[in-house]
Amino acid sequence: MILINLLPEELRPIKRTPLPHILSLAVLAAAIVGSLLLFSQSFARTASLKREIASAEKELDSLKHIVDEYNQLGQRKLELQDKVATIEEILRDRKIWSQHLHRLAQLTPENFWYSGIKETKQTFRENVIKRDEKTGEPVKDKKGELEMEIVTVQKPVLEIRGYIINDEEGRANVNELLQATTEDPEFSANFELFRPSIEDTDFNGFNVRAFTAEFEIKSGAPAE
Repeated sequence: MILINLLPEELRPIKRTPLPHILSLAVLAAAIVGSLLLFSQSFARTASLKREIASAEKELDSLKHIVDEYNQLGQRKLELQDKVATIEEILRDRKIWSQHLHRLAQLTPENFWYSGIKETKQTFRENVIKRDEKTGEPVKDKKGELEMEIVTVQKPVLEIRGYIINDEEGRANVNELLQATTEDPEFSANFELFRPSIEDTDFNGFNVRAFTAEFEIKSGAPAE
């Protein structure tokens, strides 16, 4: 049977080509394939990183005892440094009494003898720079000058007592000993004379002079 289309040209249906649809489907398929490839690459990279992380964690676990030992050695080192610092501080303030007493004996004139030598603690009043109680910084007045204050401190003191008899020239003078100890570089580096006293007395029927000399023991002075 023959079909005749009597519609005008402008109203007749246009036969469209399927090529654009095919191209769209092809682009969509290519995009999907590309996405799948990117996902596969990303998945493979992630899996590789996970394997590397697992390997690193395994290696770290195998070295954990070495790390712990290193940390312990570091802590031990700090503790030893503290002990060494403490020992050095003690040694700086240490007095070799046998050496100092031997030196005192060498400086003692022949007409002197000792009845007692001892170390004591005595109270001293010192004028020092005033410091802020919270910060420890020096305090200044309105003129910008440092403020001073008097404080009471305890210091070690070497006390020596003894007697003096007349020497060959008939003198019994304590100044010989005091001058010798003050002028001697070794002894004066460790001890500073601050309060001597003397009085005439009797010892077993002999007229003698009793003396007392007190020396401030210098902190941190060289022991040798």
